[in-house]
Amino acid sequence: MKSRSFSIFLAGMLGLYLYLPALGQAEVSSSDENHFILKHEVTVPLDPQASYRLLVKPSQWWNSEHTWSGDARNMRMQLKSGACFCEVWNGNSVMHAQVITARPGSLLRMQGALGPLQDMAVVAVLTYNL
Repeated sequence: MKSRSFSIFLAGMLGLYLYLPALGQAEVSSSDENHFILKHEVTVPLDPQASYRLLVKPSQWWNSEHTWSGDARNMRMQLKSGACFCEVWNGNSVMHAQVITARPGSLLRMQGALGPLQDMAVVAVLTYNL
C-alpha cells in the first residue's frame, strides 16, 4: 500500500504550479512493484529561457500544501548541479531534492525524497524538459 500512497503523492507533486491557470493529469508511462514513471506535459505562455528562469523562484509555483512549513515562500533553489531545492523557515530547514542537471532553457533535473518522503527511503527524480 505504501507504493500506492507514494504514487498518489508524487502525482500531486508533479502538478507543480508553474505559471499555469489549469493543470492536466499525469500519465503513468511505466510501473511495476518497484517503481513508476509519471509523465505530465503542459504548455506555458513563456519561451524556454523565461520558463527556466521562473524555476529558480519555487515560491511562485510550488504548492504550499507540499511544504513542511505550510508556506511556499520558504522554498529556495539555485539552478546549478549540486544545489539544494530546500525549504528554510524559523531556524528549520528541509532538503526536498538536489539539482543533478541544470541546462539553461532546456532541462532541469532534481533527485531526492521530496521532503516528507525522507523517512520512507524513497528516491524520486523530477525532470523539467523545456
